[in-house]
Amino acid sequence: MNWDALGAMAETAGAVGVIGTLIYLSLELRKSTVATHQQSNHSIVTRRKEIFDNWGQDDKSANILVAGWTGDDLEPIDSLRFVWFMLNFMSHFQDVYMQFRAGTIESKVWEAEQRMLGAILEQPGFLSWWTESAQYFMPEFVETVDGIEPVKMAVFNRETRKWFRPGGVYKP
Repeated sequence: MNWDALGAMAETAGAVGVIGTLIYLSLELRKSTVATHQQSNHSIVTRRKEIFDNWGQDDKSANILVAGWTGDDLEPIDSLRFVWFMLNFMSHFQDVYMQFRAGTIESKVWEAEQRMLGAILEQPGFLSWWTESAQYFMPEFVETVDGIEPVKMAVFNRETRKWFRPGGVYKP
C-alpha cells in the first residue's frame, strides 16, 4: 500500500466523520428546538394561569374583572385595578405574539391564544379600554389584535347546569 492510497482512505474516513457529525448535530438541533418550544409553551400557560389566579382568588377581584369587561361603571380604585389587569393581560398576549414572530412557539399555540383573546374582544368594556390603551402596545401587535375574529365566550346556564357558547360551537 502506498502513501497515496493511505491518504485517500484517510480523506474518506474524514468525510464519513464529518457527515456523521453533521447528522448528529442536526438531530441535536431538532431536539433542542422541540425542547425550546415545549418550554415556551409551558411558560405561556404558567403565566396565563398566574394572571387569572391572581384575579380569581376572591369575589371582589372577579367582580371587578367582570364589571370592567362588560363596561359597568367602576369606582376609581377598581377602575385602576381593571387597567392594571388589562395591561398585564394584554402584555401576556403581546409577548406570545412576539415569541410566535421569533419562531420560539409554533403557530398552533399562537392560534389558540388568539381564540382566547377573541373571546374577550366582543366585551364592550374591553373594546372601550382597548380603544384608549392600544397606544401602549407595539403597532404590529395592535394591528394583529384588531384583525382577530371575535369568538363567543362560553357561559354557564344555571337552569340546565351546562356550559354553552351562544351562537354555536367553535369549529377550527
